[in-house]
Amino acid sequence: MISMPIYLNKMLIQDLHSILINGYLQSTSIKYITDKTDSVRLQKGMEKRCRNEDTYSKKKNKFHNREKSICNKDKERLSIKCNSLSDESNIMGSLDGKNTNIREFGITKIYTTFHLFHNLKNMMMNQNMIKQITEKDIINNNIDCGDYVEFEANMDTICIVSQLSCIIDTMECYDVNKLDYLLQEKSKLDESHFMNNYNVVLKELKNLNENLNSYNTRDIVVRLKNCSGVLTVNTNNFSEENPYMYDMAYCNCKILCKVVKIAQSQDKIDLLRKTRMSGYYNKFLKSITPHLKLLNDNDIITLNNIITSIQGPAIQALPIAIYV
Repeated sequence: MISMPIYLNKMLIQDLHSILINGYLQSTSIKYITDKTDSVRLQKGMEKRCRNEDTYSKKKNKFHNREKSICNKDKERLSIKCNSLSDESNIMGSLDGKNTNIREFGITKIYTTFHLFHNLKNMMMNQNMIKQITEKDIINNNIDCGDYVEFEANMDTICIVSQLSCIIDTMECYDVNKLDYLLQEKSKLDESHFMNNYNVVLKELKNLNENLNSYNTRDIVVRLKNCSGVLTVNTNNFSEENPYMYDMAYCNCKILCKVVKIAQSQDKIDLLRKTRMSGYYNKFLKSITPHLKLLNDNDIITLNNIITSIQGPAIQALPIAIYV
């Protein structure tokens, strides 16, 4: 059965494929040429011929010497051929002509990314470059960083970008001044309690969300029974134009990837590492937990917290392909 990719990292596939075949192949050009030549030749020559006729006529009793004399009235005549003296010259020309007709017929065979991927996978399997793993291999630490692995998993819906977008949209649905009024009422009950107003929180959330959306890269979380995988994908590499990656959420799929990090049970994989300020943003998101609780307490439904890390055992990997 042929696998149907829903995500292909085109650049990685082309580069790996070129290494395995000792070159780079994207297309093949085939050209057919037909050459037809017509030749015409005309020669030029000279021919010299001498002839003399002496004729004696009995009737007229007269001797004639002439060049080719013919008398139709003489029924009896005597023709004598002797030393000829007649010149005839033939003039002929010489001409060479060439007519060439060339017909070119070109065919370009283009190899699609799907084709390159299936060839690449088969070559890697034949050379034992791919490890088939299960959750036991991750839990028991039977894999190393840098390994090419293939495994089955379900795509989870955990996405920090989606969580941030949800909270931002909820706050923007209401007048921020009214939300700040809730804070003022809360402060009256507890004068020692101080929180940033919702306007500040909203701006910070937007900045964080923009940072995580940069360069079109996202983290996708996939679940094996008792462990997880974090895949860093580029949204431009999905099989359809402008896709939504979570259309395949909770579906079983196969993943071919290169392992870049292994997290044991006491470790975790940070989903805010892309910001380069993970410590700051983790502290900020923890500080707005009371803001989210206050909204929910006032029947403004939103998330209670934001998941910013995936607990081990887990692997972090760069996917080459995701397919079903």
